[in-house]
Amino acid sequence: MLRPCTLFLCLPLLLALLREGTALAGPYAAALYLTDVLAVGGSSRLVRVRGELPGDDLVQGDYPLQLLVRSLVDPTSYVRYDLAVQVWIGSDASLSDGLDAADVSGLLAAGEASPDGAVVFLGPDQIDVILPASFPAGPAVVQLFVDEPNGGGILLSNALPLEVPAP
Repeated sequence: MLRPCTLFLCLPLLLALLREGTALAGPYAAALYLTDVLAVGGSSRLVRVRGELPGDDLVQGDYPLQLLVRSLVDPTSYVRYDLAVQVWIGSDASLSDGLDAADVSGLLAAGEASPDGAVVFLGPDQIDVILPASFPAGPAVVQLFVDEPNGGGILLSNALPLEVPAP
């Protein structure tokens, strides 16, 4: 039987792990959770994403974290920021009902390089990106995902809404 003191100490950890929208597989599962997404750059289309990210692994630049911005105006239209390599734009019918783990392998193989999308800041709890001019203005959804190396599985963060400004 657990003592009340033990339960009191473990309950916050358990609640953090069971947060809605956070996948619970692999060593970084509790670290993929978005807290805030906002367009801060006006016509520059700068988007700031804040949350619980994989910290040191992320800023070392070799962690395969992806940031997906999916349009709700055209639900198949997306921009994907491979934070270690490149920015990709494209259209994928599997995204029309949102991102799930089954969509990830196809999404990683699709799209074309964006000429004007960019990652401008990458930190342990914040990512700033520039949306491509071709990405539709209007409502969108932002989500993080990672296909963990060494068979660790696919992790999805919660998704947060974003109002994309016109270019």
